[in-house]
Amino acid sequence: MRGFLRLHLTRRLSGLILLVPWLASLATAETEPLFKAGYQGYYAGMTVSFTRSLVPLDQTRYQLISKASTLMAKIDERSEFNRQGAVWSPIRYDYNRSIFGTQKRESLQFDSANKTVTYQDKKQRHTQALPQGTLDPTLYPLVLQAKLAQLGKKAPLSYRFARRTQIKDYQFTWVGEAPFVLQGKQYQAWVLRRQEVGDKQTEFWLIPDLDFTLARLEHSEDGDTHRLDLVSYEASPTFARWLRNP
Repeated sequence: MRGFLRLHLTRRLSGLILLVPWLASLATAETEPLFKAGYQGYYAGMTVSFTRSLVPLDQTRYQLISKASTLMAKIDERSEFNRQGAVWSPIRYDYNRSIFGTQKRESLQFDSANKTVTYQDKKQRHTQALPQGTLDPTLYPLVLQAKLAQLGKKAPLSYRFARRTQIKDYQFTWVGEAPFVLQGKQYQAWVLRRQEVGDKQTEFWLIPDLDFTLARLEHSEDGDTHRLDLVSYEASPTFARWLRNP
């Protein structure tokens, strides 16, 4: 039974994290984050907590640190990338997971000069070609957020990213607008739906008045529906300008 729970929780929790790569932890004391956001959801009767922040490392390098936790599991993702104007270049992505004390570590190392990306865990090391414009699993949603801030409903809705030994493409479609309440205040959210296979359905709610931050994620699969909601959000005065910088 313990092994079954570990496998089931690993699949579901890992899936939620991949769907919500915006989520990140608080910044270090030395560097103020450009933004930080907190989320909460429920799975199998347990509270799932997420945090999200974007930390500048120097004038062009940044780190997005994502964390999720339940009573039995923790997931930590760190994405280091370079941004110069409209060019976003992933540098390194690290994924660390602990479920029932069992550790899992993975990484992606991007080599823009040789146009390759290398995936590594304790069992394998795999290098493949890096197509132009490929991002990492947590960076592509931030780029989507920036494009929405810059171009509104004319923003591109197709994004490519590396995930383990594969290159994946996600396509989003517009659904409409819907109200979302955060800390007693109502906002209007833009709703996007990710194109899926089979009976899967994933919707992303983003709030234009809060820098197009993710407000709600709702995922349905095999008759089950899971939802994550934004519960706190803070941004520095420079974040909106940074996000809209072409």
